[in-house]
Amino acid sequence: MGRKINRITEVTVYADYPHILLPRSVRNHNPGNIKSVTKTPWDGEIGVDTGGFCIFECLESGCRAQILLLITYYSKHHCRTIEAIVSRWDGDHKNDMFYVEYVCKMLNIDENEVLTRYGQLVMLAISMTQYEAGHRFYPDPYMYQLYHRALINRADGDKIIEKVI
Repeated sequence: MGRKINRITEVTVYADYPHILLPRSVRNHNPGNIKSVTKTPWDGEIGVDTGGFCIFECLESGCRAQILLLITYYSKHHCRTIEAIVSRWDGDHKNDMFYVEYVCKMLNIDENEVLTRYGQLVMLAISMTQYEAGHRFYPDPYMYQLYHRALINRADGDKIIEKVI
């Protein structure tokens, strides 16, 4: 293996393999590849890349934005199934079928089954993170902790969880 030159959480970049690039979601600390669509930035958002995707100061900020956006889809837009959430998330609809199949397989549920538990929403976010990156860059327990902490650290975190599921 090559010489380690940079460590980003659990991802190591090797100097001898410059052709291996980190996915956008990893580079931007944006696990859900959230596009910047409003003039109001997310907490921890420090910029936007050339593709219009948010850049966050740290992975926890990106996780917080992703889980809060999923909660908005669930509560405000009534997207309660994998198919509905992914269709809204993947705005260009190019990858919906593959995206839905991947996430359903990871959660071991049907695409039209209604999500009813907080843990399912967190596992949905983890599965979407893996799909967006094209690989499992972070261990599931680590990501679960980040998503859970993102909600608990909010003053209204408990209320959000109660309202949503």
